[in-house]
Amino acid sequence: MPPNIQLTIAAAAIGALALVGGVAWFWTRRSRTKPDSPINGLPEEASSPISPGPVSLPQHDSPSDSPREINTAALAELSSKIPDPDIREFLVEIAERVEEVGSIFDDDTPYGFIEEIVDRLDDLRSIRKSQSDRVASEIDSFRTILSDILAKCGVEPIHCELWDASNQRAVSKEPTPGITVPTILRFGSTGIRRNGKLMRKQEVVLAIPETH
Repeated sequence: MPPNIQLTIAAAAIGALALVGGVAWFWTRRSRTKPDSPINGLPEEASSPISPGPVSLPQHDSPSDSPREINTAALAELSSKIPDPDIREFLVEIAERVEEVGSIFDDDTPYGFIEEIVDRLDDLRSIRKSQSDRVASEIDSFRTILSDILAKCGVEPIHCELWDASNQRAVSKEPTPGITVPTILRFGSTGIRRNGKLMRKQEVVLAIPETH
């Protein structure tokens, strides 16, 4: 074979080896710079969903912590069932007063309104004593709704049968023979404790031992 042809073949072989080496070097470099696990020709970051961190959802109070509405409309309905017009009008006035304040009651409910409702409960306790069983039952249902309102306001009515100077106030004292300790004769206004704090003492008429 002529020398010039041998040189041509040798040059072509060297060029081919150089080309193969260059291609191999290129793919090795590219594989080092690409993600390890391409999926469908896309980088893993783009093809795989990114798992977000914990998601903070809006916090809502549980039903037990949330203010619950009182069915104040039931007060008007109960009022309409009372046959005596004077008593019915009295209940309607209470229902309207409650409606003025609203249907949700809590620690922000004005104390003046609370005092008023406690006094109305005392009035209704006296009224029911002279009523028929049916009317007394309607009044009791009315009073239950008012008591629920007070409970939502954090109120505990004070109505004790025995004399207790820490919770009661004697508006009158009557010397009475035959007793050795103070005894309650009659009850006045119910006392009020709100969220554990004494706001108003119960008023009573007190019988005291007679002195000579």
